[in-house]
Amino acid sequence: MDENIHKLTRSPETYQQWLSCFEILKNTPFIEDDYMEAISKGTLQNDSPFITAQFQTKLVELVNELINNCITRFHKELGLLLSFGEFLDVAVLFSKLQREIKKHLILTEIEFLDVTFASLLSTSMTTQIDAFLDDVVSILNEQAMEHENDDLLYTLLQIKRTRRRNRQTLT
Repeated sequence: MDENIHKLTRSPETYQQWLSCFEILKNTPFIEDDYMEAISKGTLQNDSPFITAQFQTKLVELVNELINNCITRFHKELGLLLSFGEFLDVAVLFSKLQREIKKHLILTEIEFLDVTFASLLSTSMTTQIDAFLDDVVSILNEQAMEHENDDLLYTLLQIKRTRRRNRQTLT
């Protein structure tokens, strides 16, 4: 385990501590739930609207980078699965990506965040990932139909059902 990960066991309090946490999050591919929970309980000791605005900007940059990293890993793993004909494992990969994103959504629950900002950030994250996953499913569906791949079609059907069920439970 990365030695930097131990710095996440204590909730950040200053702007500099938050920036250090953000760097750790950017550079550590898999963060434990406990550490994400500790981060969500952090505070920001300041009275400056400038610092708050800077923090929000840095948080948005972090979220975008985390999403991009998740998508990059997803692409690599999807390519491997498809190249080896492991079509049934594609559904597991989709679930894995959704779990990673859900873990990152805890960043929108940082206790001192403005409610409107947190809501917009959360909506933006889920919208981006949903659009990405919809595109991937659509492309894979076209390929499965073109190559008459029943295993991939079956997997895509499972993915669509799961995603539909997840959306219904969120509303």
